[in-house]
Amino acid sequence: MYLPFLRGKLFEFKAIKEFIDESYNRDYGDHIMPIIEPVKNDIKPMMSCIEAMGKANMPFAIVLNTCMGDYQRKTFDIETFLVENRITLSNWAPAFEVNGNANVVTIEQTIANYDLSNVMLIFFSGVDLNDKKVNGLIRSPKVTYVTVQNLSQSPTMRRKLAAMEKKLITIEDRFVEQPSNNAYRNNIDEFFTDTFSYYATDYNMYGFSDFTSLAKNYREGGVLPQVVAIHITYQKEEDEVYIHHFLSDTKNGSNNIRNEFEEAKNKIMPFFNSKPTTQAIQQLTATGYPGLGAIKKYSIKNHIELMNRILHEKED
Repeated sequence: MYLPFLRGKLFEFKAIKEFIDESYNRDYGDHIMPIIEPVKNDIKPMMSCIEAMGKANMPFAIVLNTCMGDYQRKTFDIETFLVENRITLSNWAPAFEVNGNANVVTIEQTIANYDLSNVMLIFFSGVDLNDKKVNGLIRSPKVTYVTVQNLSQSPTMRRKLAAMEKKLITIEDRFVEQPSNNAYRNNIDEFFTDTFSYYATDYNMYGFSDFTSLAKNYREGGVLPQVVAIHITYQKEEDEVYIHHFLSDTKNGSNNIRNEFEEAKNKIMPFFNSKPTTQAIQQLTATGYPGLGAIKKYSIKNHIELMNRILHEKED
């Protein structure tokens, strides 16, 4: 199972909804379970996405103790989300980011207060199984999934967690972020991941996760870039996915962003001349300048499509 970790902004939700409409549970099956971290006070777009996932019977997780975006200054309203919006779907997992043992008691109280089950725990800073609070939380029968950053690189941790009979997920920060778009010229085509080739067969893990073709670090807004960059993942070898950075040649994007987009976009189809594409790539290359947010949407959707197809083919 592939679990894309997405910060809940409009174009992330659009990517998921379009993927459901166009690809999910069709020719390439249903190997996707998004993990969504809310970042906006307005949860209407998220609720619309949840409705689409529910109708498609797509499993998903929502991070209920988010501290990103608008929730750096306020607490995510779990009461409104769960009760007023009547979240009764059976295909979702309430998720919590665990910060050492600092918030274990709060997580346990929230699980108890709302009678939550099928819970996902997310550890971005490792897991101290010698800590009684952390160990007890993981062992709770309410917890189904344990997601740990770079778990694929920790055989001892995998063995100990596997003994607890949880569904294990490795989450990896695969996108090598550069200080500017122009800097991607130094490594225009680079290795992205091969975790899909071994996470289940070699390590008996339930799934793998990453931040799609985006950087892990969350940013609110931004400025028009001098160089337009379109980041597209593709299957370079049977067991290797690479990411190619399609860049505009000139550096006056903020003055003529549409022309810069066309320069970058026009490099995509020649690159894929003898490679399989996705619907997202075909749609992106057939459009005029859609805006920077939509470019990100196509990049995310391409990566989700790609992972879904690869996992389906490995099943056959």
